[in-house]
Amino acid sequence: NPPEGYFRLGAIGSEVKLRHSYVIKLKEVIKDKSGTVTKLKCSHDPATRDTMPADRKPKVIHWVNAKDCLDAEVRLINPLFLAMPDPMPEGKDFLDYINPEAMVRCAAKVEKALGKPVLEDRYQFERVGYFAPDYDCFSEPKKLSFNRVVPLKESADKKKIEGKGTASRKEAQQAQLAEKERLQKIPPEEFFKSERGAEFSAYDEQGVPTHDKEGNALPKSAMKKLAKDLEKQKKLYESWKASK
Repeated sequence: NPPEGYFRLGAIGSEVKLRHSYVIKLKEVIKDKSGTVTKLKCSHDPATRDTMPADRKPKVIHWVNAKDCLDAEVRLINPLFLAMPDPMPEGKDFLDYINPEAMVRCAAKVEKALGKPVLEDRYQFERVGYFAPDYDCFSEPKKLSFNRVVPLKESADKKKIEGKGTASRKEAQQAQLAEKERLQKIPPEEFFKSERGAEFSAYDEQGVPTHDKEGNALPKSAMKKLAKDLEKQKKLYESWKASK
């Protein structure tokens, strides 16, 4: 059976409505010797050509004709960055929050009418969003490719397929809390050594860095800022110990 929220044929006897066509019912699944499904045998309800049946509500799916459809690459463009906690955790910067699924490339089948797109054309791919042809469609060798320019609101299950996308405010808060819980267990004198050890080569007795990784003495202004950061860590650590 399909995952919850997805529309397709499942068990024998299940039905779907083909967009702009009939309601079909699965009768038999044909497999090859290796067990791979090669064909589905279905019946259709002739009374449902342009309408839904009155006595049931099958799910509607979009489809293309296997005999003349075209291969294409569909690129789902998602936000470049995930949600960033504020303030930024020590030792991290915006590069740590780049969305690894900012672009998801999908192999797709499209109708033959899309075989000769015009650069200014825009298409709605059902349940996915609005797309524009990529420059790959017009350069040599030509490759039929479409980029999503406007997404549609999707279910949680579909987001898992397309990519995680941006984190919610709640997820960002949870990530920030988890980071705080991790940091509060680090003794102040070990803080810079464990979190930013690659940046420094020497420390004073309190754990404040005194020299950069090249062995050069840090300027007083830099050490003053580091001392403030260490004081924050000391308060965080002492608060955690007091709660135990």
